[in-house]
Amino acid sequence: MSDFGHTEDFRRERRVERNAAHLFTRACQSGDVLLFDEAVSRISETVDGWLVAMRKVAREVRAVSPQIQSAFQAVWIESKMLPLHVGNHRALCNAARLLLPKYSGPPVRLFRGAGAAERRRRIYGLSWSADIECATRFADGRRVWDGGSVLLETLAAPKAIICKITYPPPLTQKEIKALKRKYPGITIDEFHDEQEYLVDRRYFDVVKVVRRYAQTFPE
Repeated sequence: MSDFGHTEDFRRERRVERNAAHLFTRACQSGDVLLFDEAVSRISETVDGWLVAMRKVAREVRAVSPQIQSAFQAVWIESKMLPLHVGNHRALCNAARLLLPKYSGPPVRLFRGAGAAERRRRIYGLSWSADIECATRFADGRRVWDGGSVLLETLAAPKAIICKITYPPPLTQKEIKALKRKYPGITIDEFHDEQEYLVDRRYFDVVKVVRRYAQTFPE
């Protein structure tokens, strides 16, 4: 493909991202949940649409309705990969403080299982847990990462905590059986035990390593 063709593809993608971000921002401003869902669907089909949308919301939206906050929290729970899609900690945190229910409680002792590189670079992720056992499972699962993994601990000040994620009630056995009948082979993941808090690392005081895990290698 010629350079011209690449340039046109790039411009077309940028237009799609801007249009999707505009729709997302309009939905947040109006409180229209159906429009919000449509915007999320459009953004999810782009490369950098989430970054564009988060920056636009942080610039142009002052507050959103509880319905929009609930809808965005559902997006967070369902995707679990939004930080990677946004790719910018500042932009995501600034938008999340608008788009999620505001935390207003006391300081909380939190834990996180992460790759060792995260500790070396001090670029901590947003998701932390009040349950050390849950964080330990994440740390153990990341032992295959380069350099192994770590279990981290911090006492997060209220200003650092963006939101305590509220998960929907666990599925009943009847609901699980119905889903498996309808979608054979489906994997059902629920995260009610995570006690997840979203935390902005820019407001951390002290983060310490509780335990280090040596890297493991596939046999």
